[in-house]
Amino acid sequence: MSARNFFIWLSDQHWLAHPAMRWNHAWHTAERFIPGQTLHDGLHTALMLQKQNILCDLDHLGENVETTSEAKAAADAYVATLDAIHKHRLKGTGLSIKCSQLGIDVSRKLCIAQIKRVLGRAALYNRFVHIDMEGSWYTTRILNIFNNLRKKHRNVGITVQAYLKHTPKDLKTLIRSRSRVRLVKGVYGESADIALQGYEEIRKRYLELLHQLLRSRCHVAIATHDEVIIKQAQQWIKAMRIPKSRYEFQFLYSVKQGLQRRTAKKHPVRVYVPFGREWWPYYVRRLAERPKNVFDLVKL
Repeated sequence: MSARNFFIWLSDQHWLAHPAMRWNHAWHTAERFIPGQTLHDGLHTALMLQKQNILCDLDHLGENVETTSEAKAAADAYVATLDAIHKHRLKGTGLSIKCSQLGIDVSRKLCIAQIKRVLGRAALYNRFVHIDMEGSWYTTRILNIFNNLRKKHRNVGITVQAYLKHTPKDLKTLIRSRSRVRLVKGVYGESADIALQGYEEIRKRYLELLHQLLRSRCHVAIATHDEVIIKQAQQWIKAMRIPKSRYEFQFLYSVKQGLQRRTAKKHPVRVYVPFGREWWPYYVRRLAERPKNVFDLVKL
């Protein structure tokens, strides 16, 4: 098993999360990717980014809840986050949410109800909500929920993962409906029968899908730190004369900050800002993307 696959596997071991999150040294290293464990930390980060002409999506960390009460509590937290965003007048700040955090494993009906609560409050404040994509075992269910919601809620977008082999087909449907799409490479551990495995073939697929999105009438979030992709995207945007209202570049908090600032000088940029006490799975997936960072976790 490669180091990347090991960390992806580790992120799914929920029995380990709570012991690990009590390990102060682990949190100290996780702070590289997560600005804090409270809403105040998320809001403060959003304000700092706003001063750099960078927008953000706040993500209250958590996933794979198993009870109705947990799903409702997660929705409550997102509603409170929207209230705080509005109170602090954070320009363009939105949310990223996870269906597994809002009860999809309990029932589809429960999950839709919680997302509707969040979307309703977001609409009140003229805010946008992106639904994150999760492992392939969720993909079809999440897309079905999104397609159900977007008919009545115009302030919701969806994430698709370039490395999944069925994504080109999914994208055709999303383009026809002029959905707002965030395109990512994909970070979950998927087998070769359902997902591309090689770095170059994933990059090639990402570029193919991105070109389709840029040619469409969708709003596209170009969510990657791959500078080859970013450079090509900028060339296409210029050649196609795509207005800034139809695209943005998205980055993860603290990753390639120099690139974020340079890109923001000419293009709309949004940073994904996670916060919360359930930080372990997110942190370990960041290690999977860059396994050499594990040195900081184990050194004394």
